[in-house]
This record gives sequence, structure tokens and C-alpha cells, in this order.
Amino acid sequence: MRAIEHFESTVSWARAHERHLSALSLAGGFAFDSYTFGRIDRPMTQAVFILYLIAAGVDVQAGSNLVFGGTFSYADSTAKIATGPGRIGSTSYQGVAYARYSGDGWFVDGFAGSGSQSVSSGSAKR
Repeated sequence: MRAIEHFESTVSWARAHERHLSALSLAGGFAFDSYTFGRIDRPMTQAVFILYLIAAGVDVQAGSNLVFGGTFSYADSTAKIATGPGRIGSTSYQGVAYARYSGDGWFVDGFAGSGSQSVSSGSAKR
């Protein structure tokens, strides 16, 4: 029984601190990836990757049973083709809005999203 009590205590603590744990997990994953990838370990490269991907989201409790939220993301990347003087690039945007209503033993979820992506190619800039 002691192991179950310890587990329940740990789960209770994690639920109470889930927002901070989520942010810490994201930062920890980023640090781990930065450490384990070979040629992406230069500080300037890291700064560029951070600027290439921007994502944001928000939830708003509009009542005891109603939640509204939305997310937005932006990504931009360019690669030089190693076998020639070419390059390829991609830019994308995504947005989603969602709502959740819950009642006595039931719930309704709704969401709407849209996105766009543009791809370009051409001669590499020198």
C-alpha cells in the first residue's frame, strides 16, 4: 500500500504543478535536442532555429462549463542543395480556434482551423 500512496502523492503534486512542468519539459527537450544533435550546436544556429518556429496558444475559461481557446504557429526554413547551386525554402502558418462545453456526464468539442504553406526554389544566394 505504501507504493500506491507514494504514486498518488506524486500524481497529485504533478497535477498541481502541471503548467510549470509542461514548460520545463519543453525547455528540457530543447536542451536535450541541442546537446544530442551533431552540427546544430552553434549558438547562432540555435538562435536561427528559435526564430524559425514561433507557436502560441491560449485557453480561456468562460464559465464553469465552457472553455474557448486558440493556437497559432509560424515556421520558415531554407536549405541549400548540396549537389548544386540551388536552394529550397518553405514558409507555413497555421491557426486553430476551439471550444468545449461540458454538462452532466456529457461534453461537446468543436474546432476550426486553417493553414497555408508556400514553397520556393531557385539559385542559392551567395
